[in-house]
Amino acid sequence: ANVAWSLTVLEQYDDDVIDLLQKIFNTASSCEEGVIQLEHAHQLWQSYFLLSADCPAAVKHVPEEFTKYLEHKWNLEKSRCKKSSKKHQAISKTLDLMRVAHRNEYDEDVDVAIVLEENSAWTHTAASDFDIKNGRKVAVEFDGPHHFTVMASTGEQLSSIQRGIKINPRVLGHTVLKYRLLK
Repeated sequence: ANVAWSLTVLEQYDDDVIDLLQKIFNTASSCEEGVIQLEHAHQLWQSYFLLSADCPAAVKHVPEEFTKYLEHKWNLEKSRCKKSSKKHQAISKTLDLMRVAHRNEYDEDVDVAIVLEENSAWTHTAASDFDIKNGRKVAVEFDGPHHFTVMASTGEQLSSIQRGIKINPRVLGHTVLKYRLLK
């Protein structure tokens, strides 16, 4: 599951990678129920979901029964009670002061969700009804330091960091995948 997830993050789908992904999903789908760890089921679902659109050949032989199992495990995870961080609460309070209708910790772990009515401005005309058909959905994500890493792959870069020179952070894999899932 870790390998399938990592390859999905990388988005490099040559013939060897497709073959490996097919073998991973075939092996996983052959396991008895309960053998796959929950975290691995989540990784496989995320990979399957994205590969279905990005590289259908990699998942074309995955049994429907197995995909339903993975989706069920994912939906259970997403329905858990979520708690907003202080930063997310501050964003929510600011939106409240601006009278922008929104929801915290919405579907698929969106930090703050806003639905703009058709031809809506970015202010108080946001829809409070999240089932609106013609609305434009906006996900507001606040990514703190745990979503990034600074790559210091050379002694020179490490020395630069120690001298206070900023090096561009790199987005971690779970954040890259979340952005893609949100799209």
